[in-house]
Amino acid sequence: MLSYIFRRLLITIPTLFGCFIAVFLIIRLIPGDPVEVIMSQQFVYSKATYDAVSRDLGLDKPIHIQFIKQLLNAFRGDFGISFSNRLPVMDNIFDQFPFTLHLAIATILLTFVLGIPIGIVSALYRNRWQDYFSMTFAIFAVSLPAFWLGVVLMLVFSAKLGWFPTFGTGNPTQPVDIIRHLVLPGITLCAGGAALVARMTRSSMLGIMEEDYIRTARAKGLKERYVVFRHMLRNALIPVLTVMGLQVGYLLGGTVVVEAVFSRRGIGRLLLESVISRDYLQVQGLLLFYAFLIVLVNLVTDILYGVIDPRIRYQ
Repeated sequence: MLSYIFRRLLITIPTLFGCFIAVFLIIRLIPGDPVEVIMSQQFVYSKATYDAVSRDLGLDKPIHIQFIKQLLNAFRGDFGISFSNRLPVMDNIFDQFPFTLHLAIATILLTFVLGIPIGIVSALYRNRWQDYFSMTFAIFAVSLPAFWLGVVLMLVFSAKLGWFPTFGTGNPTQPVDIIRHLVLPGITLCAGGAALVARMTRSSMLGIMEEDYIRTARAKGLKERYVVFRHMLRNALIPVLTVMGLQVGYLLGGTVVVEAVFSRRGIGRLLLESVISRDYLQVQGLLLFYAFLIVLVNLVTDILYGVIDPRIRYQ
């Protein structure tokens, strides 16, 4: 197991290197000049002022020099100074990441709490009204755009009913207030993932229900609840975990939209603001941080396979 984890961690180095090259080139294709964005705060500025700001940001050097310098700094964990607030990029990321982490945890919990029971019910009542209703709900949920669903939830549960707050992250000293601020964004972000988990759980359960060991368990007189959760669900969770691992990219990308819709702090909103202000170094640091999180979650997903199914061996 340890050698497998070590090899996987080594693979992340060329993966992140490829991400760095792609991000470095792509963000420079974004229209606009970051120096002009900064200088636009002034009504009039001279060519000398423009050159001084460009030199201060390191944008006056050839692109290959910028690439080598930023790559060497990235290996040391230094992603540079943000153009926007002149603070280290990593400090900005770590300052905003806890808010995104809260949203991600809430979304994952809601995804499992909603998706797995719906999939189990749909499989156990196959071709009955429960199955049709569950799968119709799943198709409907996966088809909803996150920005539209977020606005609808705010109109209904905030503006009309007043049950949950409309925007913000809540008082950091009051856990209940933080949770209340997470409900609507979490539901908005988990809708598509819960639908996919429900459909995958149903498919996996249906494939396992006819296995010999399930018939044997029932023939031994085990309670149906024990058969479903101990034998069926445990073996059906492996493909579900695969789907959840793949959903991490969607989850992280969705935080950009959800944090903007609900005016939440977080690295998703920070990324959006950085793109608008043409903050190259901050966009670069954020996207590499996203890539690292995706690689890390995929590694954790692989490890969980062995926890759920002891027959799995890593080589």
